[in-house]
Parts: sequence; structure tokens; C-alpha cells
Amino acid sequence: MPANTDPIYTRTPDISIAGSVVGSSANTATDGTGANSYLVYTADATNGSYVRSIIFKPISTIAATVARVFWCSNTGTFTPGTTNTAANSSILAEITIAAWTASNTTASPQYELQLNLGLPASTKLFVTFGTSTGAGTTGFNPTVIAGKY
Repeated sequence: MPANTDPIYTRTPDISIAGSVVGSSANTATDGTGANSYLVYTADATNGSYVRSIIFKPISTIAATVARVFWCSNTGTFTPGTTNTAANSSILAEITIAAWTASNTTASPQYELQLNLGLPASTKLFVTFGTSTGAGTTGFNPTVIAGKY
């Protein structure tokens, strides 16, 4: 049972990062399938969560791309290309990201994708990129701004 219900507020802030550099490999599928999918958030296992936004900030030089955010109803382990199927995944939002060259004198651009949605318990958000952002460690480490109910 959520800590408060009228109106409902989150119980605990929850800021999550993907844990690694994501986006260096493309996934051109727009139906939630494909192996180059990156888990960025899992809702609270008991009461679910509220996700305000996802921040995409390049950590190195990147090529132009589109970031796509999907909701996955699978409450088990996330395995890219296996557990994210067209039957249990739905695109929520996408954002165009411009090419950028890393610099020590100019700040990198920040792309914040507003979601403002509640997630059922243990469901997931994952991200794909329409083009490869570059080789090796180029890409993003997305930050999810959320709260647990």
C-alpha cells in the first residue's frame, strides 16, 4: 500500500543511472524489439514508481541519433532482445539528439525527456538509439529522475 493516497506522492526519491555507457550500438527497430536495448529503470517491486524524466547528456563525442524510451511489462530479468518483445513493450517517447564534439571549453548539451507517469510494480523502462553514437565508450549514461510509491 502506498504511503499516501490522496493525492498520491512518492515515498522515497529514486535517481537511477544506467550503470554504463549506452548508445554506442544502434537499434533501428521501433517496436520494442532488438538486442541493443538498455535497461534504465525498474519500478519499485511492491508499490510501483513515478518517473518524472530521463536526462540524456553525452559523456563524449557523439553522432546524431534519436533516443527512444520503451515501457516493458515484463517483471522478471531484463535481457536485451529476449525479454523486450513487441508483445510486452510499448514506445513511450523519443527525442532527437544532435551530433556533438567533446570539448573542455564548451558544455555538452543536455536533453531532458519529460515522462511524468506512474509505473506498475517491477515493470521497466529501457532505451534504444536509432543510430550508433560512435565506437567504444561514446554515448550516454542516462539519469532517471523518479520516486518510489
